[in-house]
Amino acid sequence: MAKSMRRRLRQSARLLFAFIFVYFIIHPILASATSQEQINTPETRAQNLLNRLSPEEKIGQLFLVTFKGSEVSDDSPINELIEKYHIGGIMLKASNDNFITGENAPSQTKELIKQLQSIEYLGSEKNWIEPNSGEFFRPSYIPLFIGISQVGDGYPSDQILSGLTQLPSQMAIGATWNPELSREVGETLGKELSSLGFNLIFGPSLDIVDTPHPFENSDLGASVFGGDPYWVSKLGQEYITGLHIGSNNRLAVVGTHFPGLGSSDRIPIDEVATVRKSLEQLKQIELAPFFAVTGEAPTTEAKVDALLTAHIRYQGFQGNIRASTKPISFDPQAFDLLMNLLQLSSWREENGIMISDDLGVPAVKRFYAPINQRFDPRRPVLDAFLAGNDILYVGGITDSSPLSINGDLPSSTTFIDILDFFSQKYRGDQAFASRVDESVLRILTLKYKLYDFFSPSQISPPKDFDTDFGNNSQLVFEVARQSATLINPPIEELDTVLPNPPNISDKIIFFTDSFEIKPCSNCEPESNIEADALMKAIQSLYGQSASGQISNYNLSSFSFADLLKILDQTQEESVVEKRINSANWVVFLMLNADPERPQSLALQRILSERPDLLNQKNVVVFAANAPYYLDATDISKLTAYYGLFSKAPPFVEIAARLLFKEIPTPPGASPVSIPGIGYDLRSATSPNSNKPFNLYISSLSIPGTQPQENPLVNLENIEFDIFDAIQVSTDIILDHNNHPVPDHTPVQFSIVQNDHEEYFVIAETTNGIASIDVTLDQTGSVRISAVSETAFSEELTLNVIGNLSETPSITETTTNTPEPSITASPPPPTSTTIPPSQPQIKHLITDIYDWMIAVLLSIFFGLIAYRTGAIVGKVRWGIRWGLSSIIGGMLFYFLVSLNFSLSTKILSNYERWGVTIVVLIGALLGWGISVIINSILKNK
Repeated sequence: MAKSMRRRLRQSARLLFAFIFVYFIIHPILASATSQEQINTPETRAQNLLNRLSPEEKIGQLFLVTFKGSEVSDDSPINELIEKYHIGGIMLKASNDNFITGENAPSQTKELIKQLQSIEYLGSEKNWIEPNSGEFFRPSYIPLFIGISQVGDGYPSDQILSGLTQLPSQMAIGATWNPELSREVGETLGKELSSLGFNLIFGPSLDIVDTPHPFENSDLGASVFGGDPYWVSKLGQEYITGLHIGSNNRLAVVGTHFPGLGSSDRIPIDEVATVRKSLEQLKQIELAPFFAVTGEAPTTEAKVDALLTAHIRYQGFQGNIRASTKPISFDPQAFDLLMNLLQLSSWREENGIMISDDLGVPAVKRFYAPINQRFDPRRPVLDAFLAGNDILYVGGITDSSPLSINGDLPSSTTFIDILDFFSQKYRGDQAFASRVDESVLRILTLKYKLYDFFSPSQISPPKDFDTDFGNNSQLVFEVARQSATLINPPIEELDTVLPNPPNISDKIIFFTDSFEIKPCSNCEPESNIEADALMKAIQSLYGQSASGQISNYNLSSFSFADLLKILDQTQEESVVEKRINSANWVVFLMLNADPERPQSLALQRILSERPDLLNQKNVVVFAANAPYYLDATDISKLTAYYGLFSKAPPFVEIAARLLFKEIPTPPGASPVSIPGIGYDLRSATSPNSNKPFNLYISSLSIPGTQPQENPLVNLENIEFDIFDAIQVSTDIILDHNNHPVPDHTPVQFSIVQNDHEEYFVIAETTNGIASIDVTLDQTGSVRISAVSETAFSEELTLNVIGNLSETPSITETTTNTPEPSITASPPPPTSTTIPPSQPQIKHLITDIYDWMIAVLLSIFFGLIAYRTGAIVGKVRWGIRWGLSSIIGGMLFYFLVSLNFSLSTKILSNYERWGVTIVVLIGALLGWGISVIINSILKNK
């Protein structure tokens, strides 16, 4: 029996020893792997790579360039810039002939991007001569940024005009007031671009059209989400989230045009623009969307990876604007002032990147070299970098030779001169070198966020990214449907002025602002939108081959250019004029009004110069761009005026359905002000006085209730105990377009105690809802109501019971002001804690040092146990006591390393001393158990 027990004890001891031995081996490996995983972050990988780069490689990473053509060869300038000068990225543009037209455009683009990335990889496999030392070196392989601007609505906003889904304009998305649709559009775009190999996109635009500027060169048209900071922020966040999700986080998103173009007096392409607003005004309006996608972004996916800095001057923080005042993109003081704002500084600390707008546009040359003065492109490029930009977009310099130093050098030579200048300055100026290293570290970190490691297989789009390009028309149709807006007349008057749709005997003439474009220099001219697009949509839905509501013979289509000929009287009575005279309906599909394109003003001219042509006719206008190009007098001459906000084919189809009253109540609303009808966006997004809102309540006296549950309009039969704490919330407060009011809309709550004591508490809305906390500290009736501007709530009446003497005592206040009979307060403000200068980091997880302490202590006590056994003449048991002591110490360390709640407490309170104490206890306990077993076996 004793032998059997000894054998079992020996077997158990061997198993336990084997387990501890394996643990000794595995634990440091696992600890090292965990440590390595923590070290192997994009930031640390970027730093390690940065340390290996030559000055020329670092300088190259700063630049984003362009090139001409859609083919690259070994002797092409772009090949040299990639292989020899290690440029960081390339923007592809239709104006540079980088794309073809037709259904093969996606496959051609994908192949071009693959070739560009291959040049970078093959260049890293060659030996090159270091210019200073003359020694051979092999550059590091760093994938290129391949960028594009593709934000919807076709020409001129998009670069790829065929083969991909023709997505809606941003303003069309804004007119839906639906953030979910904004995300879906972003997802579609992100998936299609990343599947082609793009990893950088300029967009979305986060500009705000606070006040429309029709007919001016500062007009942004339909390229913005709208004019309300809250909604532009909300839609921008979702669009960016969609881009990241759709691309599986392989697309770097660049928000444009920081700090906002909406209030500028011109688009900063031909001349530097100026904004005359204070910094506080900018924070409330222009900067709000940029804050929302940087430091105030709700999720990582909603954050932009970079911002594009516009060439604009701001009087609010640059003082009086003079001809010599630098744009913010070149002004270090103004740039730093903005970057030090809390929302932007936190984003910058998380590796937010700043990209200069194109440094080769005429506006930059005009600023740096007035008429007849020599222009040195190195100067603006250096100024832009020293101002604070990390990536320098030099598109105009690299593809436009007039911007070269002396006017006759090839553009690639000009750019190489800039690169050499930067490299020399890097070697000779330590402060400049540190500034370069800082920016390059940001750039490499972003590239490591896009790709876990740099290899051709990692850079190529995964096979599961293959997509059916251009196959998401249903999403675009849904955006078109939800954005469709009746601008004039009001919906209640529409059936009066336009009781019936066209019938089979009606003659309809269509005018479309159609004009020819050339997507590339070698491309055949094509129309931005076909002159008969709307007519064909109507024929397919209501023509003789469809429902038969109209006769194809009675339909005719012309362009605005044809209309212009009548107005300019370049022809005698033409076919066009005859068709107008015989028509019952005259339908216009208009785009933006551009004074440089006279035909775009044909509608305004016919309304003012030849209104006789439109008398006694149904005149219907569809705005396929921004809706504010017609004034009040123009609109008064129309039967109906609709907003489409985009010209993509599904929007044209929606126009056909609107004309035939298939959508009797268009669901959209203009996201910008329309002076011609007195539509002011600020008023439209304010609380609607015709939409009373309910108050909701949650209370300890109503178990299980939550805020916004069960509106309690009449609570006379429900009794609350004195000192109950309740939360009173509004339901979603709606604006005049039936959408939630913007965040931070003030709501004033009125609290009346026993019909004579009234108190007011102001709270702000979040997602359309405002809440306050109320403590019922006196008996009797309590009436609570709320008002937000002219909108008001129903009144809640509460009955509070209880004996004041039976309640716990109230903490005395230090003020002599009499205590109010009811305590009400909005949700407590977020407190600001000043961190200590040297914050102490809690030791909550065991590490390799703890393991070494445990091993050394366990072996030390094992040796003591062994020597004790040897001294008393029990060498064999001394060995067992020693092993048991080691096993006990390491077993207890193992339990601590599992990070359960007790071990976390031990580590938090005692840190490494806690590990020491636990191992000592374990070693002593193991030794003690072994001694007890020895005594038991000896007695038997």
